[in-house]
Amino acid sequence: MFVARAPYQLVVPPGLAQPGEQYWRLFELPSSLPWFLATVRFNDDEVTFQRTFCLCWESDVVEMLTAVPGATAVSLQLVQPPFGGTQGWSIRSIARLWRLRKANKHDERPYFVLEGTDGACLCPMSGASLEADLEEREVIVDLT
Repeated sequence: MFVARAPYQLVVPPGLAQPGEQYWRLFELPSSLPWFLATVRFNDDEVTFQRTFCLCWESDVVEMLTAVPGATAVSLQLVQPPFGGTQGWSIRSIARLWRLRKANKHDERPYFVLEGTDGACLCPMSGASLEADLEEREVIVDLT
């Protein structure tokens, strides 16, 4: 989803860069698909720091915000491409990320629904609200 090319690389002196890290001045979005900005606070041996990540999929967000010990979600935004005649990208703040499973389907795989700070469902496949016909609803991330 994100494209980084050699001319976009920012050269950082070896003493300032962590081993194995690469720094970029910019990256491209080759397709107009939604993506996420997740800011995470890390606590590591009495040191606290924040990092912000650009993520492609809901599953990446879940992994980032739940699988890292000592990590706490600070904020999560959905960056949406222009649609319906709008000219620019928009950013919506996420209050909760839910793991859901449809009760009327035999598919056991969970899927994720984003709840905006206004309570609206922000997933195009889920309609405008968190429907009552969904069972095993579980909050994965709560930023309220």
